[in-house]
Amino acid sequence: DAHAAAAEQASFLQQYDSLTHLPNRLLLRDRVEHALALARNQRTAIALLFLDLDRFEQVNDSLGLEAGDALVNAAAERIKAHCPASSTVSRHGGNAFIVLLATVDDADSVAAIAMKLCQAFVEPFAINGYDVGMALSVGVSMFPDDGSGFDALVQGANAAMHQAKQAGRNTYRFFTPAMNDHALDHLQLTGNLTNALRHDEFVLHYQPQVDLRSGRLVGAEALIRWQHPVEGLIPPGRFIALAEQSGHIVPIGAWALQTACRQARQWL
Repeated sequence: DAHAAAAEQASFLQQYDSLTHLPNRLLLRDRVEHALALARNQRTAIALLFLDLDRFEQVNDSLGLEAGDALVNAAAERIKAHCPASSTVSRHGGNAFIVLLATVDDADSVAAIAMKLCQAFVEPFAINGYDVGMALSVGVSMFPDDGSGFDALVQGANAAMHQAKQAGRNTYRFFTPAMNDHALDHLQLTGNLTNALRHDEFVLHYQPQVDLRSGRLVGAEALIRWQHPVEGLIPPGRFIALAEQSGHIVPIGAWALQTACRQARQWL
């Protein structure tokens, strides 16, 4: 009857994604914890692959949300087709998926699967009459090296996936503790950017520009540095990208322009 059907639907939605019908995060956690228990007893390894569809937002923006849903479904089918039958493919929300490999031989065998998944996305998807190109960024974490529980392994795989995106997308990366330290360093520096502006911690160094024919000084290039109260002088390579991502780059740019103009006026 209708009541039984509604109860069955509610039970299904507790463990499965409504769009792709893949296991959701709750069911994935259960399966990962079961796989971890077996791996501890048998002294074997498991792997989590965090998959993210690159530039997915462009599909939603240009073709609409229904096309985005169709692409997620098509991507889910392609991912399942290129994963071992014993794996669990789950949707992590939005355009992200997590694959559990409960039985792995070594990192090389996991890398082969990750590479196979990236290559599977070279072929475009047919969505609403359009050929939609879509690449995949994959991050990998493994038990026992990268974490002992579900949350740590997901966090590690997610961090590795972002490293894959920074490496140019359409590739995979493994999690390492150094990568985690790098992420924490970025997080801390980003949090300090507001105080840096407020406490006037930025400085400009001026590099002279000389006319080689006459030897005359014709100008100067203003180079920004961050005089951090703890870390000392921080070069722009460490904080400019963070400032762009966090929105601090506009006030920092305005400060640099005003400071350089004041200095130029003093020189004149």
